[in-house]
Amino acid sequence: MKKSVIAVLALSMMLMASMASANIIGIFADEAGTLCSGNMNIPYTYVNIKFIAVLSDVASITAAEFGATNVNLLNTIPTVTWTTTLVIGNILTPDGVALAWTTPQPGPIVQMGNIQYFLLAAQPADVKLQIVPSGAGVLAIVDADFIQHNVTGWGFVVNCTVGGQWDACTCLDSIPTQDSSWGAVKSLF
Repeated sequence: MKKSVIAVLALSMMLMASMASANIIGIFADEAGTLCSGNMNIPYTYVNIKFIAVLSDVASITAAEFGATNVNLLNTIPTVTWTTTLVIGNILTPDGVALAWTTPQPGPIVQMGNIQYFLLAAQPADVKLQIVPSGAGVLAIVDADFIQHNVTGWGFVVNCTVGGQWDACTCLDSIPTQDSSWGAVKSLF
């Protein structure tokens, strides 16, 4: 039991440390980039999700490229809006999107765009939307000096069940971009 508690605490510290030292692109419910889950269960209402870059060691960005899974939700009418007109691609397709800004966008929080969903029906529970590499295999930002930086993609959970597969439905619960078994996690310790 003691070893399990230590393993969980160590894993939590690693996740928090990686959050503090990694640049990310994530899907969030709020403009501060802190809410990684939201409810989409009332038909004929609008729900917004936001694409945000959270920068830890880059001061500003001039471009970004990424894809996303599960963002083309069934029984919705999605409207995508970006904070720039320099857009190549479509986030609703597997190819993803490349964005560029004529003026560097200062961090640490960069609003990149959003999807406004008009819900035609309630969405199922625990659907994870995830930032992934684009169809070209790129998940990166470009800083004001035109240097490319790889980033980590964060997810968003629709109608998250507290205590379910995403635990407390917080951002740290939905960060991983690769599945791992409990055995793989335990082997770290």
